[in-house]
Amino acid sequence: MKLEFFGRIFKAKRSKTEPFEVIDIDSLRDLLEDELEKEKSEILRECKSLFSEIKTGVERIQSIANRISESKIPEDIPKKIYKAAVTSKPAFINGILNSVGPFKGYKLSNFDDIEKFHKTLESSLSDIAKISVSKGRYLPVVFGEEMEQIRRESKYLLNKSKEIKEKLEDSRVTQIEGFLNKIDEIKRCKDKISSLDIEIANILKRIKSQESEREGMERKLQEINTSEKSREFREYREELQNVRNRIDRIETQIYNSINPLGRALRKYRRHAEISMKNDVVRVIDSYLNDLVNALLSDRENRIKDILTEIEDSIQKDRLEIREKERDKILRRISHLRNLDMNRIRNSYNELKKREIELMKRTKELSLKGDKEEIEREIKHMKREIEESKEELEKCKKRIEKLRNKIGKIKEELCTKLQEIMGRELRIKF
Repeated sequence: MKLEFFGRIFKAKRSKTEPFEVIDIDSLRDLLEDELEKEKSEILRECKSLFSEIKTGVERIQSIANRISESKIPEDIPKKIYKAAVTSKPAFINGILNSVGPFKGYKLSNFDDIEKFHKTLESSLSDIAKISVSKGRYLPVVFGEEMEQIRRESKYLLNKSKEIKEKLEDSRVTQIEGFLNKIDEIKRCKDKISSLDIEIANILKRIKSQESEREGMERKLQEINTSEKSREFREYREELQNVRNRIDRIETQIYNSINPLGRALRKYRRHAEISMKNDVVRVIDSYLNDLVNALLSDRENRIKDILTEIEDSIQKDRLEIREKERDKILRRISHLRNLDMNRIRNSYNELKKREIELMKRTKELSLKGDKEEIEREIKHMKREIEESKEELEKCKKRIEKLRNKIGKIKEELCTKLQEIMGRELRIKF
């Protein structure tokens, strides 16, 4: 890039006290765009002259191709060559005319047209070369002068194509566009940062609102937990748990006392069934199916009579019991017969009655539904707050990444401009 151009850019921008050049980004962009337009206009002007020369060369190739097309192939040439020339001539003419066809009516209106024109020219020259080898192999024998003229014109056009390419490569367009692209990238990054700053402000506002809402819910929950109703509920609930524990202990006691006699009861049931003692069978079945409820329902304590009969049968060897189990079963029967089943039954029924009363009272006083709803809302709000904070951190990281990117682009831009200027440069953003 021309040094005098940058001398113009930074003229009167240099500080009297600081050994570096200073320019703001917008002024730099305006000056670069102005210079880019001038550079493109200059390249376009130079290429239009080449364009006119290339167009003339293309027209000459078209004219030569038409002349070959109108000429007849003499018959006094070797038969093999005559046949090959007759066959390949139409394809050669069509190929040449198609190759140069895109230039008909072609105009260079702006800088972008130059690159398109250059690519079209290169493609046409490549096609002409391929067609000359494939379809025009035998034609030099018949149209030697014309084929040589096409070769010379193609070489002429190739040189002109190289001139266009050199002008494009030597121009400052790419370099200036590179600077402008970096400036545009900085602006895009700054715009994104501005948008993220607004987003962060909205997120912070949302978090503040969410925190306030959560605190309100926690206060409401605290009020419920410390209310008189809540205190009574906790007391009844604690008593209810104690009652249920006592009920469980009685049921366990009943189960552990009678269940080990299951085999003896089943053996005796078979004897009772044979003896047609249907009432005994019915009582034993009730104990085998649900011994706890059976005992609680057995208000006449029929089980004690049946146990006495089982004990008598074991002692008289009428009931087959293995020797090692005999004494154990007899001890358990003796233990059960001595139990105050009426007391156990009454105590159990009183506890069940109290359980029902306490369940009713706790249900009336229960704040569980309200508490659970508030606790769910608090949990949900905490999750939303965490999500908002995560979103906030992501925005901050994106801003940091964008600022680092801006710093890197600024450094690259200043470095390249300083290399051209030979002086330190600082750009105000």
